[in-house]
Amino acid sequence: LFFGVAPAWQAVRTAPATFLKDGSRSTSTGSAWGRAALVTAQVAISVVLVVCAGLLVRSVIKATTANPGFDAHQNLLIMEITPGTKTSEADRQYVDEARRRLEALPGVQATAVGMHIPFSLSGSGATRKVFLTGGPDEGTVVHFDPVGDHYFDVLGTRLLRGRTIAAADEQAGARVTVVNRTMAQRFWPGQDPVGKLVRLDKADSAPYQVIGEVEDAKNEDMVEDPIPCVFLPMRADDYGETVLMVKTASEAGTLAPAVRRVLLDLNPNVDIIYLATMRQHMKMATTDERFATWLIVSLSGLGLLLAAVGLYGLTAFLVGRRTQEFGIRVALGAQRGAIFTMVIRRALGLTVAGVVVGAIAAIPATSALRAFLFGVTPHDATAYFAAVVVLVIVGCVAALVPALRATRVDPMVALRYE
Repeated sequence: LFFGVAPAWQAVRTAPATFLKDGSRSTSTGSAWGRAALVTAQVAISVVLVVCAGLLVRSVIKATTANPGFDAHQNLLIMEITPGTKTSEADRQYVDEARRRLEALPGVQATAVGMHIPFSLSGSGATRKVFLTGGPDEGTVVHFDPVGDHYFDVLGTRLLRGRTIAAADEQAGARVTVVNRTMAQRFWPGQDPVGKLVRLDKADSAPYQVIGEVEDAKNEDMVEDPIPCVFLPMRADDYGETVLMVKTASEAGTLAPAVRRVLLDLNPNVDIIYLATMRQHMKMATTDERFATWLIVSLSGLGLLLAAVGLYGLTAFLVGRRTQEFGIRVALGAQRGAIFTMVIRRALGLTVAGVVVGAIAAIPATSALRAFLFGVTPHDATAYFAAVVVLVIVGCVAALVPALRATRVDPMVALRYE
């Protein structure tokens, strides 16, 4: 209804004599400008959508191929479980026995436990305050994760210095910690962090000794900046809800039924909250980005279609209006190639105008996508260039049929109506 108002209003204001004049095929300047403006707007909107789609597609490709600080493509089964026993010590014993039985399964290479895993659907983990000798009196908030032995080996996080947490550290209640690269660089720039002391929660609490440094790993999403992290040995009361990882020699999903059976045979009351392979886990972690990409790509495809239809419709309309003109030009010796170029130039003029407007409008639009982009800037030149090329090609293709029709005008047929 909205878009039908303008044509209807123009029709009722046109004098009847205009329609009755012999051979009248003219159209008002205002009408022509209005049609051109609508087509230009369609092209501009398409440019914005294509640029956004290009940015998101490049971002998703980079995110799926980037190094998140651990092996995201390995054969690994990830579970979040609640042992369902009556005491914290019983929870720990259940997990220890489950690991022993799982490691005895054919095809299982290693197991590890922790309270949290990167990109966990249950949250980003906990934070604690760290106090250093001579550091800020109010302490510094860092990310905190209790982990078991072989946690970094199984997850695929690279050890940079020292050693990782061992089973003996947990059994002895050792006050040791592993830090990530960002924490080491922030608190001890240019120094080896191994052997340094940190205090947690209170400035006068008993210190923990740093025994190792590991590379940074993404925690919540691929676009986040690295954050300082400390990793402590698991305690008995950390096993109430545990992340259990099982590294396999072949496709991890094929061992899921056997792993589930081991856990349930050991305790039917165990609650398996989450179970996925590493590949499934990472795919779910990028669901929002992939959905946004799919949506924008779909809209950009629709925008390209509308722009092509608009350009085709307007060009075909103008060719029809100028049939007699083209006939006269041919009769006077004009080359059909020149007429073809004339029609294509008109369509390309509208396309270029729309591209310029759309490129300007895309600047604030792409800035709004900054939170969804990884490894790509909002004003990435490649995305803009690709959008321009695509729209110019669409403009040429849309005008091709009307332009060819214009070159086939028979002067005798065109002039018969004069």
